[in-house]
Order: sequence, then structure tokens, then C-alpha cells
Amino acid sequence: MQTFDDFLYRRHYRPRTVELFRLYAKRLNEWLDQENIEIQNCSYTDLMAYIKYMREQGQKIRNIVSQVSCFRQYFDYLKHQKIVTANPSKTIFLKGYSQRIPHDILSRDTLQEIYDGCQVTTITNKRDKLMLSFVIFQGLFKNEVLNIEPGDLNLLKGTAYIRGNGNTRARTLNLEPQQILPLQEYLTAIRPQLIKEKGTDSPYLFVSKGKCINAENSLYELLEVLKKKDIGLKNFLHIRVSLISHWIKEKNIREVQYLAGHKTIVGTEMYKSVDLQDLQDSLVKFHPLNQ
Repeated sequence: MQTFDDFLYRRHYRPRTVELFRLYAKRLNEWLDQENIEIQNCSYTDLMAYIKYMREQGQKIRNIVSQVSCFRQYFDYLKHQKIVTANPSKTIFLKGYSQRIPHDILSRDTLQEIYDGCQVTTITNKRDKLMLSFVIFQGLFKNEVLNIEPGDLNLLKGTAYIRGNGNTRARTLNLEPQQILPLQEYLTAIRPQLIKEKGTDSPYLFVSKGKCINAENSLYELLEVLKKKDIGLKNFLHIRVSLISHWIKEKNIREVQYLAGHKTIVGTEMYKSVDLQDLQDSLVKFHPLNQ
């Protein structure tokens, strides 16, 4: 039977986060036991009562937000195990939690410069540049990039199927022309070579040569290299926010919601009617918890 830890690792959570989420799930179950509530019967109202209890215990809002993020994954796990039929935490959004949108929204030219500036002298360089391309051109979260499987690509149609991760919706996105040939080379030559050097197969599109099941560590290393360049890049979320801020000026809001994978229009509307300069300095009352 798959454990909650296994479920989280499958979704590319880091060991420290897995440890925390295991603790949060344990505390939730202990509280439910005290209230004589079976996990199968846990409702939205019950979770809100638990959140109220945590506030009364003096827990900080940031810590509670982290626990709500855990609950979303935990109930997804329970659904996967057919222990529950619904996820009561999906619609929980907490007031009073503010998070600053990254300053200095990156221009389209800067985003292209970041992509063009990646060296491709080795096969791992080529793999890393392709991973980065899905952040720059499709605005994916790191975990969404790492979850792509070879069968999710349709190079003839120029599309990629992006799997929902519990926080974002699944969607099919168009690839940029400059991604097609590198992806074809990666699928036919580079990925087979990486798997040969690794010694074991992987279900994921982007694989490492080491013991890791995917190339997550390479993404972090690439980010550190990019941050040292004089472009003002803070993290991969900075790229995503910048891209969505450009989309909102160019496309219908429902189209932007689909492209971004937002489960509700709230996450998209925060970009609406705000120019790029205003966006740099705004504080967001409701920011998606899927960073």
C-alpha cells in the first residue's frame, strides 16, 4: 500500500516538506479522534473548526497556511487510496495572509534572453534548457515540469499535456516552435543516453544520470547559475508571475486561467486591471498556495 510519504515524493516534495506534512497529518488525525470524527466523515466545516482551534492555540497564520496546503495533499492521498470520496480542503482560503508578488516583472525580451543565454555544451545542459523552456514559455511550476512524461508530448501537433498536481488543473498547452526540434532530439537521442548512463528507466521525461528519479536537483543548480547573471531573476515563480502578467494584457481572462492552471478565477483576477508597474508593488490578499 502506498504511504502518504510515497505519495508526496511522487509529487516531488522535498524530504523536509514530507516530514512536516506527515506531522501535520498526524496532528489533524489526533484532533479528529478527540472530536470523535472519522476521517471519512471529515468535512469542510470540521477543517474550519480545526483551523479555529489552531488559531486559539496561538499558531501563526503562515504556519496554518502551510498546514492547509498539507491537508490538500493529504486528502488527495486519501482519495487515491479510496478512503474518502472528496477533498474538503479544496475551497479553503485564509484571509489575512499576504504575500508580495515578485518585484521587477521580467519583460518578454528578458524572458527570451534567459532562455537564449543557457549554454548547451553537454547533454545535461540541453536537458536543463528544455526544462527551463517549460517555465519560460508555458509558465509551469517546477513540479509540473518534473511530472511531464514522454507520452504527454505530441510533437506533430506541437502540444504538451500538463498533469494537474492537486493545486493546478490539468491542461494541454501549445509548444513554442523553438521547443520542437530540441524536444525531438531529446526524445530520440539525449534521453536514451541519460537512461543508459543512469542504468534504470524512469517514467518521467526529464531524467538524471544519478540516483534521483528525476532531474530536480539540476533545476535548482540551473536556477543558482541564472540568479548570478545580471538580470534580476529571483526564482522560477518570478518567471511564472511575469509570464502571466503579460498574458493578462494579451488574452481573455478565462484563457489565462486555463493556461496558468488556476482552479478558480480568483488566482487569475489578481493580475487583471493592473499594469506592470502597479503589479510590482502590490500585495496580494489571496495568493495561490501552490508555489
